[in-house]
Amino acid sequence: MTSLPTDPEEMAAYGLQPIASRLPVSEDAATLATSILEGPASVDDVLEAAARHLLAVSDADTVTAVLTSLTPDEPSSWVALGGRARLREWRRTPGSISVLPCTHEPEAAATQPLLSALGRRDRVVALADAAALPADAEVDRAETEQYGVAAMLATILVGEGPAHGSLSAVRGRPGPWSPVAIADLRLLGAALTARFEQVRARRSLADALERGDHARASAQQFFSTVAHELRTPVAALLGTTEVLAAEVTDAVAAERRDGEDSPDGAAAAVDTALLARVIDDASAIRRAGDHLVSVVGELLSVAGGPATAEVTWVDLAPAVQDALHWLRAPAAEAGVHLESQVPPEVQVRTTSTALRQVLANLLGNAVAYAGPDGRAVVDVVWSRGELGTEWARVRIRDDGPGLSAAQAAEVFKPFVRFAHHRPGSGLGLAISRSLVERDGGLMGVASTEGEGSTFWFEVPGRRTPVGDPAPGSTAVRREGGSRAPAPR
Repeated sequence: MTSLPTDPEEMAAYGLQPIASRLPVSEDAATLATSILEGPASVDDVLEAAARHLLAVSDADTVTAVLTSLTPDEPSSWVALGGRARLREWRRTPGSISVLPCTHEPEAAATQPLLSALGRRDRVVALADAAALPADAEVDRAETEQYGVAAMLATILVGEGPAHGSLSAVRGRPGPWSPVAIADLRLLGAALTARFEQVRARRSLADALERGDHARASAQQFFSTVAHELRTPVAALLGTTEVLAAEVTDAVAAERRDGEDSPDGAAAAVDTALLARVIDDASAIRRAGDHLVSVVGELLSVAGGPATAEVTWVDLAPAVQDALHWLRAPAAEAGVHLESQVPPEVQVRTTSTALRQVLANLLGNAVAYAGPDGRAVVDVVWSRGELGTEWARVRIRDDGPGLSAAQAAEVFKPFVRFAHHRPGSGLGLAISRSLVERDGGLMGVASTEGEGSTFWFEVPGRRTPVGDPAPGSTAVRREGGSRAPAPR
């Protein structure tokens, strides 16, 4: 899609129904809007009241609500998609069309890029004939055909911040929507948006008060966090230095033996490949040292201090290679094979330090739990948000003992540990999750006992041509190149 239709003729060519600026609102809608703004009803109740009113005043088959910024009061009544969007629908009859996806994976949600963009621009969009959507709106057309939708009337609930979601009416036959249905939806959408802004403000205030009440406990956790997080890069520095020292020592010893055995006493030349590896390891040591300094700043930012880094587009593959290199020594000692399947063109929206810290924590756990002859693999899969935003899900998979359902529900809580014979304080996953969520992402785990675990984090992502970084992206200059761990 190159541009959005504007004038009535262009709208009609897209199967869209032009909407007049002044339309009659029903008395019931005016009363309901007042109740939404002033009444004590919950988020679920006001959405249900608006949906049932829309069914009554229109000839829609089904009305669907989507929530993206607020959590419903009764989540069990909603279908969750990828942790960001929740859907619920009300049908006129049991046989009415349904727009609920067949799976609960985030990529299963309809994106509707054209209609979503129109909704954000005009607040209300009326699609009278989905079959008239042109070729450059193929995604919208394919998704409406998939669910049997021939006409749609929708409003995007957008306030001062991110969108709260949407409210839509759909039917399986084409045709224009009544002026009353359009006017009522526009009024109710504005009332719902205002109400949800109030709810978000109240919840933010409650969260701030609760954080104030727990300031002393947070300070204690913060200092524990600093101690924990300093240990990971320091261990990487020591481990890499030990490997470097051992390689150089062995080379010197071999050189001396060759010199003693040589008839003319000449020393053997040092292998150039070994020199390259020494340079590579030295570069890794410098990057780990820089990372150690940056981690302190990141932790201060998480604890409420001044921000030290700006969220931007960061190359994922170099960050993964850095984390793999830092953990090469402990992985070799544990007999764990590390592998990256991340393509070089992937960029994610976060900070460079936070990305490397999260990767180091998750990979460190994978190394600790995979066991001898185990594997830890990093890859990335893609999904789209409810409004068409592309998200990258970075996965760290291991073949360790796995987690039970009860353990998976507790694993991200601070100081929670399930293997007390292993070193650690139980803070790494909690810190990683806070860093990811601070930048607007999500973190989770999928695990089966006896079959391993997949820890993942999801942030906005994009794919750029290799060798042509987009403006605003961040990449690490690699003086000596980067080398993945050698297969065991």
